Amino acid sequence: MEILEYDILKNCTNSILITDGSELVTIPKNGAIAKREGVSFRIDPLVMINKERLISLRSVNRLLNVDFLVNRKAKRVSIRQPGRFIITIKGDTFKKLSRLLNTSVKKLLSVNKDLKEPIPPGIKVTIPTIDFDAVHQRKSTGRAKIKQEPEKAPAIIALGRSLMGTGYQFGAGPYPRSKRFDCSSFTQYIFGKNELRCQEHPVPKLKMVEKLPKRKLKQGI
Repeated sequence: MEILEYDILKNCTNSILITDGSELVTIPKNGAIAKREGVSFRIDPLVMINKERLISLRSVNRLLNVDFLVNRKAKRVSIRQPGRFIITIKGDTFKKLSRLLNTSVKKLLSVNKDLKEPIPPGIKVTIPTIDFDAVHQRKSTGRAKIKQEPEKAPAIIALGRSLMGTGYQFGAGPYPRSKRFDCSSFTQYIFGKNELRCQEHPVPKLKMVEKLPKRKLKQGI
């Protein structure tokens, strides 16, 4: 997990709690029900080998929103973050996948037109909230070109101020269902309400913006 910038927060009797400083993920030591941002979903059970608990790549894909590109010949695994797809597991439904991906069934099916229930395990389902063009630009130029829409800044700031006093919860789920915010869900909500997509994890957010000294800060997006 360290390579993905997740640390073990607590090693409990029945579960392991990990965090990247923004969200809290609970991995069961026995069983197949994990939890992220208040949403429960299935993963592959951990496997014990030489007294060490190992987690499958499919489970990491579902837990942390990353893709793994496996080159068996070279014995190499490449990581792509954020992930572009999720690998299905037995018991997945349209509704469960939509909750896990923090989207709607309609959006899920709009980019997965051949997806039907019952959903077979082991297939790749495209994540509808990923901006593939921005991902490609970051890979080719080192920094994504962000569309400037300064006229939306006042509305974003006003919405943020109107939510002052809302409770904080580390690893809070999507608002308003959770009735709480953490730093990531807050920015996702106020930007989303103004038709602007915001990355879920803090690391991709930092890669999309330019670092400025305090003297150059001003209102805008």
